[in-house]
Amino acid sequence: IATKSLFYWWGFQWVNGESETQHAWLILALSLYMLRRNLRDKRTDGAAAAGAALTALVFGLLLHAVGFIAQQPRVSIVALLVYFWGVLALGGGPRWRRASAFPIAFMVFAIPVNAMDTIGFWLQMGVVRAGAHIAHLVGIGVLRNGTQLFAPDGRYQYDVVAACSGIRSLMALTALSLFIGYISFRPAWLRAAMLLLSFPLVYIGNVLRISTIIVAAQWGGQA
Repeated sequence: IATKSLFYWWGFQWVNGESETQHAWLILALSLYMLRRNLRDKRTDGAAAAGAALTALVFGLLLHAVGFIAQQPRVSIVALLVYFWGVLALGGGPRWRRASAFPIAFMVFAIPVNAMDTIGFWLQMGVVRAGAHIAHLVGIGVLRNGTQLFAPDGRYQYDVVAACSGIRSLMALTALSLFIGYISFRPAWLRAAMLLLSFPLVYIGNVLRISTIIVAAQWGGQA
């Protein structure tokens, strides 16, 4: 993907099936909805927005310089979001500063995350071990070799690759829990609880998925 333009690089990910970032359109729609919803609140906190806005502008430019030098467009996208918030806060005052903070931060979920597959290696291995352990508990003598699962009689063979680690599910459920928590709940601790619950739920769901595949393969074969 051409990287001469950060906007082209990011936008291309949203329409390129191999990037697995088509959900960015949904993230953008939800961010715009939350921004419009927040702007309906006419209250202002009375605090000047110029200092925070100027800080965001300078920090955004410096962060983009780091992303440009390191050739990491994802860093530059974060810098763009920070800079854009500074523009809105500086031009719109305290009301826009408060209303746009969370919607702009929510756009982080529109950044391609396929590079995070390596970060999910620990989750990948945990899912494989748990799936094999559950199979043994129900009487299926599955064999494990790293991320691969084998049937002793050779009826099936699976490799739980990095894409199946659960990182994508974690990103989706984290975004959903943040959105629901922000819209529906007021106390900060309740919003935090919604967010923290997404981590064990993704792991449990992934383990159940792998275990179900093993059981189904044992009964009916790999096909």
